[in-house]
This record gives sequence, structure tokens and C-alpha cells, in this order.
Amino acid sequence: MDFISIDFETANLDPTSACAVGLVLVSEGQILQTTKYFIRPPRIHFKDKFKRIHGIGIADVIDAPRFDEIWPKLTDLIRDHPLVAHNAQFDIKVFRSLARFYGLTASYTLRVACSLELARRIWRGLRSYSLQGLVEQLGITGFCHHDPLSDAIAAAQIVLKAAHQCSCNSLFSLCNQCQVQMLEFVPGQDDPIPNSCKSACPDWRIVIPEEYDVATHPLYGKNIVFTGELESMERCVAEYLVAQLGATACKSVTKRTNYLVATRDDTQKFRRAQELRAKGIPIQIMDEATFRDLVKDFLAPRKNFGEGSSDVAL
Repeated sequence: MDFISIDFETANLDPTSACAVGLVLVSEGQILQTTKYFIRPPRIHFKDKFKRIHGIGIADVIDAPRFDEIWPKLTDLIRDHPLVAHNAQFDIKVFRSLARFYGLTASYTLRVACSLELARRIWRGLRSYSLQGLVEQLGITGFCHHDPLSDAIAAAQIVLKAAHQCSCNSLFSLCNQCQVQMLEFVPGQDDPIPNSCKSACPDWRIVIPEEYDVATHPLYGKNIVFTGELESMERCVAEYLVAQLGATACKSVTKRTNYLVATRDDTQKFRRAQELRAKGIPIQIMDEATFRDLVKDFLAPRKNFGEGSSDVAL
């Protein structure tokens, strides 16, 4: 029984927003290798709901490799192995979308078995076929839901238990016996995806020297609000940076706001700031260039993959 189990986590609903992936290599029915990568999405935008689910945030991905940078390692690992994923349609969508986004291609066809569909065919009548539910009902231990590596391990163990119950020695024979069709796709050979998450912003990393006293920075202790799209960096990066400098990035303009960084003057936040300023509240409005001057010393080009990359092989 040889296969690779895979699980993606995303920052938001966009399938190209993958922020982590876990992979488990199973050889001769045994887990031989596990690998986990944090991934820097093309556009860093974490929805709060997703952060609450998987606990991954900007601090985990800002120095992480992009998907195209881990692509060679993924293809070396996958080679001609069939894949397993729980609710495989989701992971295939993410995989295909990322390959298309970065223009990545492969000369082979990936075949994917869904552990969810296999479980439904083999263990009929269970109260739940979610990964969490199956782990509990099948007695799988050491599970941390929505950690991509833990999810990939759980999916692998579900398939191994299914193979044992059905006396199958390959993933293909298991799928045939259970009448579960394996999904097939060739990376890079699918319909174009929307470019909604493409960004012209540079891939910055945050560098604040240990000896630097952030309390001396003019933004320290201040409440900062951003409005409009930044050209020099993504909003999440700017908010993360000011937090590292001891400021608080706020979502709305209030009497406690100290700075509004505005790239547009027709937003609700800008109008609210003007109203409060007219009432004597000393909110300072700055443009992006001014803000960039305040933080430019702490921005550096992102490292190439391999220079302190964020992959974890266990």
C-alpha cells in the first residue's frame, strides 16, 4: 500500500490562498515520511474565521516560501505516487488553482482517492464522516484538527484501516473494491482561474534588530487605521509591521485613533476621521509615502526558499 496523503489549509475562500500543506508518504502500508510547509500566498489576506479554524496567521507565512518555490520538492516527493485527501475535491481545487496561477506544469497525471468517499462505502451508518468524526469513531489518536500535517496523517490512517478491513494491498484495488472512482488531473492543464489575488506588491519581510528599542519609534503605542489599497505592501503586512513596532492596527476610526493611513479620500474611514478632526480630535492623516518613510528601515526583500525557509520535515 503506497500513496501520499495531502492536506491544504487556506487563508480565505480563494483556492490560491493556500497558507500551509501537509504531506504523508506511505510505503508498504507504513508511514515513512511526513512533511509540512507553511506557504506565503500570492496575496496575504487572512479572514478571521479561517485564522480561528487553523490558527495560522501572517507571522507564520511572511517568511515562508511561495507555492512555486516548493513545487520542485513537491514533485520530487509525489513523483508517480497516487494521492489521498479527505474531501479530495477541495485539495484538488487548491492544487490545480495554484499550479495554474504560477504557470506550473507536470508531465504526469495525478490520481487522487478521497478518504471521505472510501469511509462512506466501508463504514456505513456512522454518525459523522468528517475527519474529526472518523478519527473519534475509528480510535485514531494524536489528532489536531486543521493542522495540515495532522489532517494528512489522519487521512492516511483512515485509508490504511480501510485497506486492512478490505484485505487490499494497494490503493487502486481498495478503490475498485469499494467502487470509488479516483479523480485524475494534470497540474497546469485546467481552465484559467480568476486573478483576484494577484498583487503587484513586493514580497516584504519584517526585520527589526533585537537591539532596537521599539519604544523610541513614533508609532509606538499609537492606534493606526488603514483605508484604501496600499501599493508598496499588502494591508496585512502593514498591520503586522506596525504591531511589531508597538502600535495597534484598528479596523475603524474612533476618538482613540492617532493615525489614519489613507490612499483614498472617498472612504467612510476618511470621512469619519475628518468629522472627528473638525471636533478637535487630533487624528493625523498621512499618505502612503509618509507611512512608508516611517517603516522603510524595517522592510527587507523576502528570502529565497532555502534561506531560513519554513518547511518542517519530521
